[in-house]
Amino acid sequence: MEKRTCDNCRYYVYRYIKKNARFLKVNGKCSHSELKDALEKKKHPWRGDGECDRWEPVEIVKAERKKAILETLRDMEKHLEEIAFILKDDE
Repeated sequence: MEKRTCDNCRYYVYRYIKKNARFLKVNGKCSHSELKDALEKKKHPWRGDGECDRWEPVEIVKAERKKAILETLRDMEKHLEEIAFILKDDE
């Protein structure tokens, strides 16, 4: 079974630095709305075994991102069709 760590949690957001025209992953932070304040105050919901009760698999974020991209592409296609119609009508 996969270990539930921050690195594979949907709420973990990586931070990057730019070095020599490349981005390097340096660390990250939790973006869970209930946990932000607790983590800043050094009070965390870990159960003592290094796992967090709020952990959710990162695959959820990947699926949501893919769905949002597909919706955006469909919207762009519709707008491009409308623009092409306007341009063709203006000829």
